[in-house]
Amino acid sequence: MEERFIYLVKQQLAKTITAPERQELDALLLSHSDLSRVYTFLFSDPEITYEDDQLESEQSYAAQVVRMHLSGSWEKPAIDSGHEPLAPWYKKMIRTRQKSLAMAVCLLLVIAIGSYYFLFNRHPESLVTHNQIGTKKGSKTHIILPDGTSVWLNADSKISYPDNFQGDTREVSLSGEAYFDVVKNPGKPFVIHTGAMDVKVLGTVFNVRSYPTEATTEASLIHGSIEVTLKGTEKKKIILRPNEKLTVLNNETPRENAGKLSGKKMDLPDDMPILALTRIHFNQADSSNAETSWIYNKLSFDNEGTEKVFSKIEQWYDCEILIDNKNIRSKHFTATFENKTLAEVLEALSMALNFTYEEKEGKIVIK
Repeated sequence: MEERFIYLVKQQLAKTITAPERQELDALLLSHSDLSRVYTFLFSDPEITYEDDQLESEQSYAAQVVRMHLSGSWEKPAIDSGHEPLAPWYKKMIRTRQKSLAMAVCLLLVIAIGSYYFLFNRHPESLVTHNQIGTKKGSKTHIILPDGTSVWLNADSKISYPDNFQGDTREVSLSGEAYFDVVKNPGKPFVIHTGAMDVKVLGTVFNVRSYPTEATTEASLIHGSIEVTLKGTEKKKIILRPNEKLTVLNNETPRENAGKLSGKKMDLPDDMPILALTRIHFNQADSSNAETSWIYNKLSFDNEGTEKVFSKIEQWYDCEILIDNKNIRSKHFTATFENKTLAEVLEALSMALNFTYEEKEGKIVIK
């Protein structure tokens, strides 16, 4: 990975980088904060200041040397070229710059092994920073967290996580939908914070869907075990078993809408806004399920209400849908679409749910 990063940076410096290579470099910077930090270091030009800012000055010069070295334009300065004697102050400056060249060479080695600590040794606390990765509607991405945990981020989603998981836990924040394959570490639980719940795991595979624009938040467990704590009820915890899905009301959702959202009337305790604890349904033909099929580029619905159906379609195809048909709001839909256009999906829905639609002012209106 580091060698590829150096190659792409060389291509950019030489101004010969192709569009696919530029996209590859952007992807590396997006998913690897350490490479992003080095990239910023190389392509920023902080002003060289006074002697009391010597570290910043040497780092700025080192960045310039690395850029020149990578682009093939570096020529080593000589202290004595056989011409007229150099002034003492100039010799001192050359020696200082040769020292910085040694720093630059070290930097190249540091890039190769993926360690960048010396660049920030004046402010070590800056190593503990947070990254935020986001996706737009109609797109998805896959990232590797610092502990090796794999995360697939669905459309219109954001995840925030630190550069280094310090302390007794590994904590991230999620808005939207993500599929997690958590690296096991019994001594350091993994915790996902959403608006409606916190999910604690030791090592497992599961999916969390928590869009602020939707009425519910879901946690679906595929393998292992997770502990869910609902916001406002921290003393009561729910343990999910494999192939179970927990659906809860988001904090801003009126409780009187619970029966409508879940498709059935449920008795909700005042301090436990659980809508449903259900089993995940697997397709016998290919063992797929609606909760995680999106990571395989399949748009799936499993007896889902129309509001959630159209919400998924909006995220999947980056469109805006207005429901102007009260008769379909209580209906539910089950289907899986793979490699289908928006028009094909809407046509299938219109036939199954008995509605018409039209595009008006850039929006899709359901009638």
